[in-house]
Amino acid sequence: METVETERANRSIGETVPVFEALDLLSTSDPDQMWRDVDARQDATPEGAGQRRRLREIRDRGALLPRPENHVGFRHAEASPQTGELPLGALRKILGHG
Repeated sequence: METVETERANRSIGETVPVFEALDLLSTSDPDQMWRDVDARQDATPEGAGQRRRLREIRDRGALLPRPENHVGFRHAEASPQTGELPLGALRKILGHG
């Protein structure tokens, strides 16, 4: 039987794959190249912009609510008729009021 911690760790590992893909870390085993790929996401180039967009996992009209410890508290990929209500509901839930 898996513990809650094991389930959470396994879920977290699965959630890192899109991040590694967006940073192009799965294409090499060279640590120096990995660091260059991570640094490249900061570049003011179309490639850097593409990496940042893939890391956010939201469109230009989506919403992202980071928690104080820099974890994602809420993410909505695209605009929605409830765009204003959705982050507010997420914030209430994060704060334990919903």
